[in-house]
Amino acid sequence: MTKPAAIMFKGSRRIDTGEPVTLARIDNALAILARIMRDQGDLFEDGQLMALAKKLYDERNRISQPAALESLMSDLMKSA
Repeated sequence: MTKPAAIMFKGSRRIDTGEPVTLARIDNALAILARIMRDQGDLFEDGQLMALAKKLYDERNRISQPAALESLMSDLMKSA
């Protein structure tokens, strides 16, 4: 089984800090991706950057759901 290809820029290297993925890190990645799409989007295959943006957005939603659920439960307990 092969891993999906990552977008790697010339001279870049893969760095894994071991830190958990947070909403702030995903938001930062989305902002960088938006600038790449705006400035150099024509260098990539059609849909490649949008697919990456969708994956980031889906991961952001997945991570933020527990916080939203916890906030809702807290509000319900306060009103009860």
